[in-house]
Amino acid sequence: MRQISVETALAALEDKSLKVVEAQEERTSSPLDNLAFSLHMVLRASNLTVDGDTVLDELAEDLSAYLNEHEGWRYNERLKSQVRLEVYRRLLPYIKPFDPERANTIVDNLLKMQRITA
Repeated sequence: MRQISVETALAALEDKSLKVVEAQEERTSSPLDNLAFSLHMVLRASNLTVDGDTVLDELAEDLSAYLNEHEGWRYNERLKSQVRLEVYRRLLPYIKPFDPERANTIVDNLLKMQRITA
């Protein structure tokens, strides 16, 4: 079993706490609603091929609006498949080079975030 030193653990904890504070400050100053902001954070962490945060904001708002329009996807398998496919389609231009496994992971993370935020 691998163990880390107390110093290493504390440094990692401090780094994570700083990231949380930064995210909270960013959320406060963001014009995005909760879902769009959460989706923006997932998109940013996904290292998509985009030109800046403005494109991420627009994509996050677009996905947020789409998911809110199709809120019942969580309870209907057929609708869930359609929503998943549409989210995937909207992300395709930003996943370069294309990797289907990575694309699926991003879509999974976005849909999980929508479930958490809703």
